[in-house]
This record gives sequence, structure tokens and C-alpha cells, in this order.
Amino acid sequence: MTRRTETLAISNGLGSHHTLEVTRFGIPGGRPRVYMQAGLHTEELPGPLVLCHLRQMLTEIPAADWRGEVILVPFANPIGLAQAISGNPIGRMELASGLNFNSGWPLPPDGPGEEARAWLHRSTALTGLGGTRLALLSAVEGSDVVLDLHCCMEPAIAFAFITEGQEQEATRLAAAIGLDAIFTFPPHAGDSFMDAAREMTRASLIATIELRSHQNVAESLIRQDALGLETYLRTLGVIAPERDTDAEWQGICTSYEDALALPAPLGGLFLPRRGIRDVVERDDLIGEILLPVSVNGKDRVAIHAPCEARILSHADPARILHPGAPTHVILPLAPPTAPLPRYFDVTGDWA
Repeated sequence: MTRRTETLAISNGLGSHHTLEVTRFGIPGGRPRVYMQAGLHTEELPGPLVLCHLRQMLTEIPAADWRGEVILVPFANPIGLAQAISGNPIGRMELASGLNFNSGWPLPPDGPGEEARAWLHRSTALTGLGGTRLALLSAVEGSDVVLDLHCCMEPAIAFAFITEGQEQEATRLAAAIGLDAIFTFPPHAGDSFMDAAREMTRASLIATIELRSHQNVAESLIRQDALGLETYLRTLGVIAPERDTDAEWQGICTSYEDALALPAPLGGLFLPRRGIRDVVERDDLIGEILLPVSVNGKDRVAIHAPCEARILSHADPARILHPGAPTHVILPLAPPTAPLPRYFDVTGDWA
């Protein structure tokens, strides 16, 4: 039997518990070992759907074809799954603590390596959030590749965040699953799951994958992504026969800081005038904001491109756009000719 399922009961410290399911395929302890999780932000449904499709596909692979091991956690956040207010899911932040489920992860005080693993093994948790994070880090420990599947909440390209220095392995993943772009961060840039996993492994690749928009849940797309991940597992040699990707990847690979978020000067309804992946020229009209109250006799504000650029994402037309939220994230192809507006209460962070 190449499929083994472990069901973990995680106490919330109040007399009840949450349930986390971890499924393993292949040879126990086999190499390479690939860990994949999804649903850390529970409103982001493409990732869980993709891993559930992949789980079924891996179940059908003959035992003799396995060379390594795969660990799948399609629903990595049982706390977020249970959260809702008036029927609206609240899966990005824990209501009890106010923490983003993908930030504030504990990091070992002595850095990566054996000291980090010893710290993990002697750690205990008092809360459901802490217990869930401890269980996920225990599952990821020692993996050779770590993939954390997310998606954007607005129309966007498919892309991945990785650590600088892992570009070569990331392009193999990008070619297999059809990513448009890879964005790099310096090591130890934050306190996300990706940062915590880096301390627990010597992985050649730790990637946060953003599978387009949360609305992209058509079964044809989901199956395509799952097939891409299976192809990637074969390129790694986890499953025989090994398979190379058909073509060299032609996407964008650049620093996270090279992309630019354009903050909305006023709030209202966003009307896109150009699509994602479009290349636009300086001063092109790329969107408008329909205002709830006219300003200086005008009922809308035009958004123009500050330079030649490629559009990576734009605000969701089905949601209210608040002041300061990005109307677009763009990748400049030429420097802006004039300084961009700066605001006291808006950062340049777009992740």
C-alpha cells in the first residue's frame, strides 16, 4: 500500500479539537521527499481542489513506480475552515488572535539545522493555532521540496514566491505547471510558513504558489494544474518513469521588489480597462474607479499606466475597492518618468 493517511486531533485548549489529515504516498523515508499543502487561507479554494485531484491521481500509480515520497495536506487550516460570520467565511485571519494564518510563525532561536529540529521536537502548543502550526512543521520536516498552494483574491497571473538562489529548481516547477512568473525574496525575509519551513529542511525549493484568482475553479483548470504537479514529481524522480517538461520555460523571473502596486486614490467600484498579462504604454488608460459620491463634479477617477509595463493583476470588479488598496500590480518595463505618489498610510507591499 503506497497511500497512508494520518488523522491528527489538535486540541484548542477548551475541551474540543480540530482535525488535520495528512496523506503520504510512496516509499516511507524515500528520496526525494516532496511536501505540498493548500488551504492555509481557506477562502483560496483552487489549491485544495488541485491537491485533492492530485491525491486521486497518485492513488492510481503502481507501487513499483515509486522512488521517493510525497506528503499532501490539501486542507492545512482546520481552524479557518470552521470560521464564518453571518455565513461569510473568514479564512485569512484567526478570529481569536487576529493573526494572519500565514504570518507570525514561530522560528527557532538558533537558526536552521539540527538545532531547529531539536527545538521543534521539544515544542508544545497551548492553542489550536499553535497546535496546527506544530503539526504542519512536523510534517514538512526534512522534505527536499516544499510547495504551499495559494491564490489571489483578484484577477491575476499564476506565479510563485521563492527564496533567492532557488531560481533553477523553480523554473523547472514553473515549466511543469505553467506559471507566468517567479518572484524572489532574500532569505529570512519574514515569518510566513515558507520562512518557518526553511528552518526545518535543507530543501532545494520552497515555494509559495499563487494559482491565479480564487474564481478560477473550473475543473479543466484544476485538472491541468494537478497534471502539472504530477509532471513535476516525475521530473524530480519521485515517480518513475522520469519525465522532462516539453519546452524551456519562457516566463518572468525577478525580485519581488521589481513589481509595483498602484494604490487607489479614492474608493468605489473598479472598472478594468486592460486585462492581466497586457503590456501597456505610459499614460494608457488601464482602469477607472466609479465613485459613490462625485468629486469636483466627476463620478469616476481614471487610472493611467505610469510607465510601459505588464499588468500582473488588477482589483476585483465584484468587490468594493477601498482607498489605498491596489488597483493594479504591474511589472515596469521602463522607469516611470515622474515620481509616483507616496502616502503616509499605504505601503508598497502587494503580496
